Amino acid sequence: MSLLLLVVAALTVSSCGSFVCNPVASAVVTGSAIVNPVSHNGDESRPATVHPLLNPAATQPTCSTGGGGNNKCSSTDTPTQVMYSVDSTGAILAYGIDSTGNLTLLCNTAKAAVGELVVSNNKFLYVLNETPVAPSTQPSIIGFIIGHGNTGTVTSNGQSFTFAAAPEKLDAFTHLEADPTGHLLFVTNFTQGKIHVFLINQGAGTLTEATGSPFSVVPDPDFLAVSSDGKFAYVPDAVTAQIHVFSLNAVTGAMTETPNSPFIDDGGLANPGRFIAIHANGKFLYTTDSSQISAYSVNTLTGDLGAVLGSPFNMPANMLPNFFAIDSTGKFLYVIDGNDPGIGIAGFPIDSTGTGALQAQVPGSPFALSITNSIVSNPLGAQVYVLGGNTAGNLINIFAITTATGALVPPTSATLTAESNLVISNVQ
Repeated sequence: MSLLLLVVAALTVSSCGSFVCNPVASAVVTGSAIVNPVSHNGDESRPATVHPLLNPAATQPTCSTGGGGNNKCSSTDTPTQVMYSVDSTGAILAYGIDSTGNLTLLCNTAKAAVGELVVSNNKFLYVLNETPVAPSTQPSIIGFIIGHGNTGTVTSNGQSFTFAAAPEKLDAFTHLEADPTGHLLFVTNFTQGKIHVFLINQGAGTLTEATGSPFSVVPDPDFLAVSSDGKFAYVPDAVTAQIHVFSLNAVTGAMTETPNSPFIDDGGLANPGRFIAIHANGKFLYTTDSSQISAYSVNTLTGDLGAVLGSPFNMPANMLPNFFAIDSTGKFLYVIDGNDPGIGIAGFPIDSTGTGALQAQVPGSPFALSITNSIVSNPLGAQVYVLGGNTAGNLINIFAITTATGALVPPTSATLTAESNLVISNVQ
């Protein structure tokens, strides 16, 4: 897969960065000028014709009830957790996760679209339909209610939320994110400089766009992360090398920039952060750039970011750090390579009870896999699931985590498939 989410050009990388805790004006970066800023003209200076999370196979076996993968599906499995994605036709794929982390394809009939997915608070599943099929002309968000009682079924919530009548161009730099508390859903539109905020109906999962949305508060919003308590949203701007922090109103959906925001990305303009995620303990935040991962401490009362000693942390040689996942214990961080072919998955211990710093790579890191498109950790087990492969990028690879060291044990084979990012919901 030649198209990457992280398309920051490879530049000469410094082994350290300077993090500034003081806020700066949104149009100014201390000591540097913004060269060739992105033009928000609707087609972007970095066009992408295929969603970078997707790597459609030439053929996609499906079972008669709408599943996929190895052409077999189960109607009797009773999983505690289910992994969701879509197949090449847009049908929902549901894989039951057993106590050992193995996957079983569940029979499923729901139809969505080939696009990015997100789970909201184990209750609702949303699929972003970036390229609607005629007669529809506007992108939409397709919503489903997740069945519990160890079923994992998905049922349409009766709404396909269509974006407003004004033309909304969604492309590979558009992303879907959910508030962990289940109240808000976000869509970042990098190309048009917008952040959409939706209120989630707690009964039906239907969406209502918040008053004032879309917000044009970050010039170049790409990814977005929400604190575990739902109080703050963090949005990196990869053009200005800043991280914006917003307090959130779960009732109205309002986003209010905090007094000390934005903060300067410690990678600087040469290596601005793009992908972003927050540690489950809420105390640390991480971003990836063209060759490093930056770490920040989080003030859980104000949302402010602070420096972490040693940040940014270098990745293995020639690696373009893309998405990452933190394991269920919070002790290890695993990052996948955005190159195609790439070197695979790099693993790092986290000083999770202290500074949040990344330590020397776990034994055996990096772990070989030529194509890596998506990664998610098992919330209840010692596994990470990587969408990728050595010849095609649509296989789900199950890597077991050695709990003592963080080393990964690769799968002997991978037969199950997916065509978009992997998400997991508890379905008890």
